[in-house]
Amino acid sequence: MVLPITQQTFDEAVQENINDLGLSPEEALTEAVAQFKAQGADLSQIITEPGAASAVENLTNAIKKLSEFKDTNISPECLDQIAVLKQMCDKGIQYRVQAGKAGAYDAILDIFLKSEAAKDTKVACLKAMISLMTKQPDLLDGNSEVLKDVLLVLRALILDDDVRVEFGRAHEHARIIASETLSTITGLINKFKADASIINDLMLTLSSLLVRAEFCIKVEETGGVELMQDVMTTFMKNDNVVQTASAGLNCVAALSLRCPENSKALFEAGLPEVIINVMRKHPDEKSVQRPASWAIRNMVSRSRYQNKHFLELGAEELLQKNLAKFKEFEYDTKAALRDLECDVELKEEWTGPGPGKYLLPPLVGYKDHDPSRYRNPQYSMGQKLTRTTDKQISPGPKYYTENMTMYGKVHPRAYSIVSRKKEQARFQGPGPAAYNIQNAPRMKEQRPPAYSISYRHELHKTFETPGPNNYDVPTTIGPKVPDKRANGAFSMSHRYPVTKKEISPGPARYDPISPDNYKNKLPAYSMSIRHKPVAEKGSSPGPSNYYPKLASKGGYSFGLKTDTSPYITPEDEMPCINK
Repeated sequence: MVLPITQQTFDEAVQENINDLGLSPEEALTEAVAQFKAQGADLSQIITEPGAASAVENLTNAIKKLSEFKDTNISPECLDQIAVLKQMCDKGIQYRVQAGKAGAYDAILDIFLKSEAAKDTKVACLKAMISLMTKQPDLLDGNSEVLKDVLLVLRALILDDDVRVEFGRAHEHARIIASETLSTITGLINKFKADASIINDLMLTLSSLLVRAEFCIKVEETGGVELMQDVMTTFMKNDNVVQTASAGLNCVAALSLRCPENSKALFEAGLPEVIINVMRKHPDEKSVQRPASWAIRNMVSRSRYQNKHFLELGAEELLQKNLAKFKEFEYDTKAALRDLECDVELKEEWTGPGPGKYLLPPLVGYKDHDPSRYRNPQYSMGQKLTRTTDKQISPGPKYYTENMTMYGKVHPRAYSIVSRKKEQARFQGPGPAAYNIQNAPRMKEQRPPAYSISYRHELHKTFETPGPNNYDVPTTIGPKVPDKRANGAFSMSHRYPVTKKEISPGPARYDPISPDNYKNKLPAYSMSIRHKPVAEKGSSPGPSNYYPKLASKGGYSFGLKTDTSPYITPEDEMPCINK
């Protein structure tokens, strides 16, 4: 075990070596260091250099001078003292520890928060604060608001919010921060476990940093699990704690439902103790007691060997209390007691008529006693009918009347005298003589169409839109069929205005170049003089006297029209021809 000592204890030991043993300051310092190391003391935060007492005194004096500027105006001397403090803190952790104990943190912070402080003063304060707090985060423990802000910054640094890269470095940042701060945060949980304003931030930060198994093991070794249980016990009325406990019990109930393998694994992991402990710490929470009953029932329903352990932990007593306290989920509590094989009074949820209340049809008359088939004819036995012979519903024969029916008395037709009807107005149309019936052909014969002359209809107002005859619909005959390509057509349009004649020369002004100058010359005809005719003619036939023919098949030829009857003259009057 490491023995903690203070700077004052070390200085007193050095002074005793000088006074009692008569050693020089250097020898006394070396002897004191050897003695404390032999005793197992931690000297990492102790100034063991020669002149340690004077160094501590100078450091304390500088901090006292800085504290005086809290209520006075800031002067250049303040910057000098801040520079001295920073220079001494840069020497090592032992100087920073002594400066922190002397109140350097509060002195620098008061100067920094002054409104009249200049920019260079604030920069000097920040640099001194960095030197003071390097590897010394314990100075933040005294101010819970600052600690909450620091924890918020730590949680923000491990968010994967950089969209510029394909893979974020949130996990790497969490690993770096966790390796340096897990032990410190666990210690802060122990210190602030009764402070509701900051414990939530500590728990959130710790859960965000546990990204590896070795970090979880490290927290467990430092007592983090016991601290979390103490915090949940201290704030067991907190809504978040109650909600988390309810969610955990619901998860256990879902995992163990009809699955004895999961139930066995949960049982071996010590879940019965956790369930009973949660039920005892939240006795009045319905959202906790009901899922606890589900979890117990699902774990033991198919694993009866767990009943003894649950009963030894006091599950029956807790369930009996819930049975009397919470009537709204009485069924769930009784189900857990039933599967634990405890004495419980079970009641029917609802009662209805028994089977004797239902009259089922008999099997008599069914074919082969099969109710799914049609019934065969059978005799039915009904009740005895009452006699109706004593009562006369209708009149007897003596009351028969021949001329009386249900519609009234029967009698022949008769005339009736009624009032005279009102005379109707005469029709004012033309009489038969006013019509002129023309002779018309018979209906079966053909007749030409007849025109009817009627009065002229009233002219309607013209519409502003063009009528149907204004549209030129292409014909569907020939090449102008809609699904074929139409030939080019000429359109008639208005005459365009005559433009002015151009002053530039026309085509006739240019001398065209002969194509023979830049192309191959085409064959041309040449005209020469007329030759003299040959005086002597040969006696042989010329070429035109020959008419060579090739052998060909017969064909039709067009010639003059010949008389069809060459042997008949027009003077011949024969009945056969004239006809």
